[in-house]
Amino acid sequence: MEEQFVSTEKIEPDLEVRAEENEINANNKRKKLNFTVVTILIALISTLSIHIFKIPYEYLKYILIVLYSLTVGIYFWLIREHYRLLYGFLELFAGLSTIFIILNSIDFNFSFITWKFEKIIGIIGGLYIMVRGIDNISKTKFGQDPLGFFSAK
Repeated sequence: MEEQFVSTEKIEPDLEVRAEENEINANNKRKKLNFTVVTILIALISTLSIHIFKIPYEYLKYILIVLYSLTVGIYFWLIREHYRLLYGFLELFAGLSTIFIILNSIDFNFSFITWKFEKIIGIIGGLYIMVRGIDNISKTKFGQDPLGFFSAK
C-alpha cells in the first residue's frame, strides 16, 4: 500500500502571500481613510478660521489653494492607481478641452506668426496631457489589446 504525502511547501507560501496581501490591503484602506479624514479636517479648520476666528481671507487664501490643490492632486493620483483606464480617458478629454479652449480664445487663422507665445504653450500643454492620457490607456488591458478587451475569454 502506497502512502501519499501532501507537500506543504506549495501551500505555506500561498498562505503567506495571501496574508501579506491582506495586510497591504488593510494598510491601504487605513491610509485612504486617514487621508480623507485629514482632508475634512483641513476644510473644517479653514472654514472656522475664516468665519469664527475672523482671520482675513486674503492672507489665508493662497495657503488654502495650495492645500486643496495638493489634496485634489492626491485624489487624482489614487484614481490613476486604481482606475487607470478611466484616468487615461479623463486626461485625453482634458487635453482635447485645453486645446479647444485655447483655439476658441484666439482669432483663429493659420498665420501662426500672429499667435501669442502663451497660446502656443497652451496648445503644447494640451498635447502633452493627451500623450499622458494615451500612455495611461496603453498601460491597461484595454490599451494593450482593445479588441480582446471585449472578448468573453
